Amino acid sequence: RESMRGGGCRRGVQAAWALLLLGLHMRALIVISNCETMLGSSHIESQGVEYDRNEHEPRQRLRLLHDQFSSERDKYPPHRLSSRKKLTLQDQNLYGGCSLFDEFARVVCTAECVPRKELYESWEVARYVHRNFSEYKRFVDMAAGHGLLSLMLLVMDVSRQSTALCVDTTMPESAVRLFQAFSNRWPDIATRHRYVTGSISEVKAANDSVLVSVHACGDLTDMVLELAASCGSPVAVLPCCHRGLLRQQQQQQQRQRQQ
Repeated sequence: RESMRGGGCRRGVQAAWALLLLGLHMRALIVISNCETMLGSSHIESQGVEYDRNEHEPRQRLRLLHDQFSSERDKYPPHRLSSRKKLTLQDQNLYGGCSLFDEFARVVCTAECVPRKELYESWEVARYVHRNFSEYKRFVDMAAGHGLLSLMLLVMDVSRQSTALCVDTTMPESAVRLFQAFSNRWPDIATRHRYVTGSISEVKAANDSVLVSVHACGDLTDMVLELAASCGSPVAVLPCCHRGLLRQQQQQQQRQRQQ
């Protein structure tokens, strides 16, 4: 009787372990099924090799799914895009890819004068202009500052026929350093890029030019838009501290009340 009681106890423990393992296995299958539904594809690509889900065990498929999610996660930078900290040579390892943006970022890091947020802002505006105004070959960068936007546009033009004119009241040292870094990497842009000092109100643009501006503070954005409207030029601006029109409306309302 004691031996029977001991055998029953062992069989009970074995049955409990079997149920536990079965539960863990079913839970893993549910997780895999949910992941497959999220991916919505009949194949998984990992390390350049295509795998068919029907040819692998659940454990192998789960590993492949993990590789897929890891590769997607690695596409996004681990740092704050809105950081005002200037990029330096130490930040080059953050941009180790083969894309044109990564190449731009590494060159900007060598100049050590551009805040990280301005790299991304200039890149997005350059992409928009290149995508929508690719037939234009002359760019006027108003209130240019560093001049990064115009340099990007010149490099993105594969025909190497475009020219860029930067206009600002002063030419900062960062513009010199950035131009030197870009011209070292892409020597052909040296003869197609020009920086002049003066007021943007004195610019006389033609309708074959694209007016661009990133962070034209206050009323400067309004001036860029008015100039583009007067000469019929395409325009792309990323405003900064934009309050000029609001102030004009308030002044006009105040005058109307006084009358």
